[in-house]
Amino acid sequence: MLNLEAVLSAMPGAAPVPGLASVWRWSPNPMFTFTAALSTDGGHNLQVNVRGPYDEPLVTALLAHARAHDGTFVRQGRPLVAIGGFHHDGTPFDAVGVAAAEVHGYHATENPELSAVTYAVFPAFTSEISGRENEEEAWGRFRKMLQPNKLDRTEVPFVKMRYHNTRTRSMSKGDARGFAPWTRWCGNWGCSTALPAASSSGRTGTAPSGGRTVRAPASR
Repeated sequence: MLNLEAVLSAMPGAAPVPGLASVWRWSPNPMFTFTAALSTDGGHNLQVNVRGPYDEPLVTALLAHARAHDGTFVRQGRPLVAIGGFHHDGTPFDAVGVAAAEVHGYHATENPELSAVTYAVFPAFTSEISGRENEEEAWGRFRKMLQPNKLDRTEVPFVKMRYHNTRTRSMSKGDARGFAPWTRWCGNWGCSTALPAASSSGRTGTAPSGGRTVRAPASR
């Protein structure tokens, strides 16, 4: 069995992070800073990777929140999760995002055994993650859309949608719905940029993340 404490504390240049037990920080190069914490069961790695400016109090708060709620994602088979109820002074984030190994790819090349028990932790917003994403959707959201390694990133809400433009006759094909940025969708089709209310079954209202087909106005 992998001795996570030994592995993480032995990372080149690793140093303990004050304020939270069993947490280590290291920088593989001047651009990146990695911080890893043991899960409550000691068998999983909760890791924040940061590119650019590093905020240790924020990273520590993210890891503390993730650890306090790791029963909601460790061994739960959920590729992407948002843990709500997060607050850190001076930042707008209201959730902690967590991505599983099949999504984040951390340590996949140099240490596959470590990668398999690692969860990527990052600052997030509840508008960005439904928790119902399948593996393919989670991979795309994490790798291409959310910029999870930036601590100063802005909110990136997305909706899942089908469309039918009654003027141009263009439309999506099949029953599958694709991701679209909320602000881009509203900019193109003239809806309010205010986010719709969330419900237990998904986003409701004009946005279709709960499952509605969207028709573009004929005037556009």
